[in-house]
Amino acid sequence: MQKILEDHEGHFWFNTRYRYAISGAITLPASEPKLEGIFQRLPSIGSLNGKPDGDYEYLSIAEDRDHNVWIATYRDGVYRYDGRQLKHYPVMDGSRVVNLFTVYVDREGTIWLGTHSHGVYRFNGTDFERFEPK
Repeated sequence: MQKILEDHEGHFWFNTRYRYAISGAITLPASEPKLEGIFQRLPSIGSLNGKPDGDYEYLSIAEDRDHNVWIATYRDGVYRYDGRQLKHYPVMDGSRVVNLFTVYVDREGTIWLGTHSHGVYRFNGTDFERFEPK
């Protein structure tokens, strides 16, 4: 699971909802190592459900070729953040919610989801569908 992402602008996302820039240098006493940066918190998406302390379990984060940030939650599907808006993609097996563990973007740009007991899902440009090898 990846809960830290460095995006295309060099900003770091920690646990998916917090975004930081690293800049400057911190000088410590000679006996301590030098830290090469300090964190500056940047505007980000906040909580996926709009509450300050949202109760979503963020499990994985990835960035696609178009610089969209994809966030996999355990019980509430996937969210895509385009830098301005969130779009929610529920992942279902019939009427049952699929619990997710990871999101991954391959070198061809395909977005994949890993689950615990429902196999692998792939984004078809509109929705996530269960991947069935041929």
